[in-house]
Amino acid sequence: MTSQLLQKIGKKSAIISCAGGVLIFLFYYFTANDKFVFGGLWYLLAACLINLVLFILILVRSFKDKQQKKGLLFTAGLMILNIPIAIFILWFGGVLLNTMRITILNSTARDISEVVIDGCEKKNITVIKAGESKNVWVKIPGDCGIFMIYQDGTTQKREEVVGYLSRWSGGQVTHLVGTNDIRE
Repeated sequence: MTSQLLQKIGKKSAIISCAGGVLIFLFYYFTANDKFVFGGLWYLLAACLINLVLFILILVRSFKDKQQKKGLLFTAGLMILNIPIAIFILWFGGVLLNTMRITILNSTARDISEVVIDGCEKKNITVIKAGESKNVWVKIPGDCGIFMIYQDGTTQKREEVVGYLSRWSGGQVTHLVGTNDIRE
């Protein structure tokens, strides 16, 4: 394999690995589908192995081919740039896996007020107008559930949003206000 071909393969591998990883992450971000987490981890493992082998081949070739050394080291540097990107994606993926992203949709005919999201983490919303939605990100510190309390006119209501969560069980849900009033 020539030095030019090795550079070309190394650059394409770096770009494809980065783009593929970002796409898998974005699919997970927008869908919260666990299949993208597991697929992404397998993709990361395969991309790391392939890029590591290419990186080593490029470094070894850079010591042998003095004329192409600069180009080979540039390609190796490009490949190294994937490392902080992968670390950021892994970190933010971990944040998402420990966060429940809730869309609260006021499906009632009236505004609701003094909304408190509680359980895993406490969040407050002043008012959610009729037909309006609000997004809330709730951290999952451990085993917990999420419920909401709100004022519907003069009546205080309590509803379960998510019954049980544990670490690494984050995702997305839409909660329709008024669909599961819990009486105590």
